[in-house]
Amino acid sequence: MSKAAAYRLRDLVQQLDRALLTLELTDFDDKTDEATLSLRDCGRIERTLEDAAAFLHGLRFANGDDAMAVSPTCVVEFVDGEITRMTTWSVSGKPDARRDITLAHHAYRSRTGREPPAIKAMYFESEGVQLLPLTPEEIAEAMREADKLERPR
Repeated sequence: MSKAAAYRLRDLVQQLDRALLTLELTDFDDKTDEATLSLRDCGRIERTLEDAAAFLHGLRFANGDDAMAVSPTCVVEFVDGEITRMTTWSVSGKPDARRDITLAHHAYRSRTGREPPAIKAMYFESEGVQLLPLTPEEIAEAMREADKLERPR
């Protein structure tokens, strides 16, 4: 790792520390042991984590790792039982469900010669470990976005 990269990593860790220190826990409920975070704090932590993940992802490529070897695999199961699995990559270093649904639809059409049915489940995995299952709401939102790109205006 270069000296500049080491300083960038240090800065990202400090940003995350600051974001975590400024958490404002509100509406703490002693009975359920739950608290609500402000949207501002959640957004700050999320942006910092995304920046750190993208930076670390970039380091892997800078060290000569193969993009497809370090990329997650998107697994999509359709309601008819057909399953597509494909290695995916995105510039930001994080999964792009919209793009991956579009690719899964193309793979389904290629395999079956039919239009794809509804998606039953979708998740990302790496080295056989499930990383990020999508909720039905996230799948529906990504499908709406993918449909906009697939259908010509």
